[in-house]
Amino acid sequence: MAYYTMLRTNFNAMIDRVGISCTRTPVTKTVSNTYADETLTDGTTATIVLYIKPKQTNDYSYDVEGETIKNDILALSKNNVTINKNDKINDGANTFRVMSVEPVSVEGYIIYKKINLFQL
Repeated sequence: MAYYTMLRTNFNAMIDRVGISCTRTPVTKTVSNTYADETLTDGTTATIVLYIKPKQTNDYSYDVEGETIKNDILALSKNNVTINKNDKINDGANTFRVMSVEPVSVEGYIIYKKINLFQL
């Protein structure tokens, strides 16, 4: 068995054991041709399993604007879960907006995805 396959299998087993069931609502962004107004439209919801990591301290990134907080919550998902920027995640008690999705790869194969969430 290839190394990346073993890692992916072990990670997926961990998500199945400790992950929580969440509702993912895909969001489509459209821009008006007249005034360039952005409109976010919700799509059909789906259930996904995520591991939501409790936040200990602020995670900062350095952007053009300066130092900014990267996320409110960090979530981890299996490699085959479809999730995109601006999607909404609801864990039953809280609703979050996906700010970024970062695939984590080994030997060029995606093992899992890190998802930066901001609470709405």
